[in-house]
Amino acid sequence: SGNVLSSVTANGSVIIFKPIYTGSDIHFLISLLQIFELDSSNNVVYNLSLEDYPSSWTHNTITVSEAKQNVYQTTFTFNNSAVLSIKVVQYLNDTDITFASQELHLKENTMKSTITISHWPFQNYTNSLKLVSSNIARRENSSSSLNSTAVPVFAKNGDVISLTTHVGKISLYENFLNVAEADGTISNIQYVFNNETGHVEIRVAHFWNSIVIDPDYSILIDANDEDDVEVKA
Repeated sequence: SGNVLSSVTANGSVIIFKPIYTGSDIHFLISLLQIFELDSSNNVVYNLSLEDYPSSWTHNTITVSEAKQNVYQTTFTFNNSAVLSIKVVQYLNDTDITFASQELHLKENTMKSTITISHWPFQNYTNSLKLVSSNIARRENSSSSLNSTAVPVFAKNGDVISLTTHVGKISLYENFLNVAEADGTISNIQYVFNNETGHVEIRVAHFWNSIVIDPDYSILIDANDEDDVEVKA
């Protein structure tokens, strides 16, 4: 068994992971859809849709401590003057990183995304934000979703919350830390899987300057027990 490289493309708020060298034509679209500001009673006081804001991505290959990384980045500036930055790093070598005072070991070809929201003009310091994201499985050259055959499993293990979506022999694993870095300090956040929509809701408390969220994704290609192929995306 071994980790297999995935190709990465991005457009707007959509990131596409496609395992290569596996014979599979399935790929996954990870999308950040909307941001809602909620009051203390969870009523929506402001919302925006990312598809209303165009953005372009940059791609660079860099070397950090002799380890190569593919880095993809984009930034959105909203009408309320808030800024959203998304960075996706593909680690081409085994790497150890630290986030929110936690030591994380990332295997070769792992993808780690970093979502930063800054300068959000909260209407009240008791308000919070809800970010809504989705994943869609598709076959190459098809616009039809395969998620109707998917079986999502939401689980918690310590500080890690995982969402697993099975599509035939392909499985997408989304892993989330239930902590973030808010204004330079560690803050608890909440992930909720909406069974009706199939979306993941990320809920964060009020912050003054910025908050950083750090999910990662992996794809598993199921084979026989003697010849498993693991794809980290």
